Amino acid sequence: MNINRQGTGSRGIEVTAVGVLHVERCVVSGFASDGIRAFLTASADIFIKETIVRNNASSGILIIGPTGSGTVARVSMVNTRSEGNGDNGFFFQRNVAATLDRCLSSGNSGSGFNVSAVTADPASGGAAAARAVFVAHARSRLSGRPRSPTPLSLTCASQ
Repeated sequence: MNINRQGTGSRGIEVTAVGVLHVERCVVSGFASDGIRAFLTASADIFIKETIVRNNASSGILIIGPTGSGTVARVSMVNTRSEGNGDNGFFFQRNVAATLDRCLSSGNSGSGFNVSAVTADPASGGAAAARAVFVAHARSRLSGRPRSPTPLSLTCASQ
């Protein structure tokens, strides 16, 4: 399925409350903000498979986990590409546990893979709040860099 900006839509796919989200075999392109954005209010499972997110004005894929103790966004991405976006290719913030397998970030203006444990928390009036984030990249790479034979793990502990 191709999801291309037509009219005034600013994001290709956007969710705030979802139990399970599956995005499979899609091309999401040309939006004025993020290609795929999940700004979650509760725990959720997100699966993105065989999808291309390209030429969006902001991040290709932005996942912002829920606030609150014990809540988490569990994300699994397989064979997913983020290309030519105006900010980060893959961007994870606050309470996200993600596994990426055979994912590629190429030609984005920001970071290829960005993990942030500190974000403005709307529940605290916009004050910065530390949150836990864990991301493991299995056979994923930035364009022009060799693949690592072992998974790369990044961990940001909450304070």
